[in-house]
Formats: sequence, C-alpha cells, structure tokens
Amino acid sequence: MFARFFHNWYFIFVLVGEFGVQFFCTQVTPYILRTSALSKREWGACLMLGSTPLLIAVLLKCTPKRWVEKFKVGLVDESKEVEETGILKAFNQASSMQVGGGGRKDDDFKDAAAAEEQATKKNLSS
Repeated sequence: MFARFFHNWYFIFVLVGEFGVQFFCTQVTPYILRTSALSKREWGACLMLGSTPLLIAVLLKCTPKRWVEKFKVGLVDESKEVEETGILKAFNQASSMQVGGGGRKDDDFKDAAAAEEQATKKNLSS
C-alpha cells in the first residue's frame, strides 16, 4: 500500500476529504452531530489508535518464517465437499421441499370471470 503512495490520486483525495470532514464535524460544527472539540492530545490518541492495524501488519511482515512455523495453524480447505450434518442438513431438506402437489392440480385454475359467468348462466337457466 505504501510502496507507491502518491500514484492513486483518488485515494489521496478520499483520504484528505475524510480527514477534512471529520475535522470539520468535530472542530467547526460540533453542535450538528453533538460532538465536542478534540484537543491535540485527543487527536494524537485517535490517530495512534486508528493506525494500530498498520503497525501490527508491519510487525507481522517482519516476523521471521521460523517463528511462524512454530504455531500450528489449521487452514480451511474450501475445495473439499462439506459434510451435511446437523443444522445444514435440516436447512437443505427444508429448502428442497415442494409445497402443494398431492392429488389435485394446484396450477390448473380457471379464470375467475369465466367461472362467474358460467355460474350466472347456470342460475339463469334453472
């Protein structure tokens, strides 16, 4: 990410814009979002807290490979078939159920207006 930091001007624009909006909301118009103005010390604490993932990533990338090999980490093999047990099996059974069916044909319906017209003709003829 930091190898060519200034090559993407959209990223720089969004980063500066985000900082500007946060500064504006907390320092200039704190009454809109019900915030209070931050001191320099509080701004520094926020920046340090927000940058901790970057610092941790740098430390992890500097970790020697032999240290990492001491930890047994089980990776998930997504190419394997998933065994259907428990809740997954019940969900798959419920999702494959068909509603209706039976002896009647649910999809074989008559037009309501035509059925009403036939009933009216029967009543008039009798």
